[in-house]
Amino acid sequence: MFALKSYLSFLLKSTNEHGVHSPFVFDFVTKCLYNKQLLADLLPIFSSTSLSKKQIQLLLKIIYYFKVKSIFTEEDILKKIDSISKDSIIFTELTPTNYDLIFIHQPKKELDIFLDYMHNDSVLIIDNIHCQKNKALWQELLKSPKITAYIDIFWQGYVFIRKEQPKQGFYIRV
Repeated sequence: MFALKSYLSFLLKSTNEHGVHSPFVFDFVTKCLYNKQLLADLLPIFSSTSLSKKQIQLLLKIIYYFKVKSIFTEEDILKKIDSISKDSIIFTELTPTNYDLIFIHQPKKELDIFLDYMHNDSVLIIDNIHCQKNKALWQELLKSPKITAYIDIFWQGYVFIRKEQPKQGFYIRV
């Protein structure tokens, strides 16, 4: 599990929406991550997956907030979540296209290759970024000059490539 030291370090540098000075990130935090009504009409159905209930809820909020139409994941775990809209097409093999959402649950290799499959309104979600095996991959990814915004919520990391935004990192308590 996550080390207490790592979580305490996160808490010291994290904030809520009041510490966010980017309009895009502020809207994302307040209208998506903190929005309890976003899933009110949808009763999430949790099939057996290796994701926690919180991870599934955050993922569903992001899918509905960004109106995601195409998802890439390396595993079939998203296909087991009945609440993901049937309009969202889930790919498990990279094809030469751009995806609205890329979800990596168990990173096994360099993560920056996924940046080539993103467009200006895409989001790359990496699960468990503070566990020992993923921490180095996450830190290496953040060095990429392509990334303009990233959000660390401890359980997951969100990466954006937005041409209209300067590079900024945020640590948000959810």
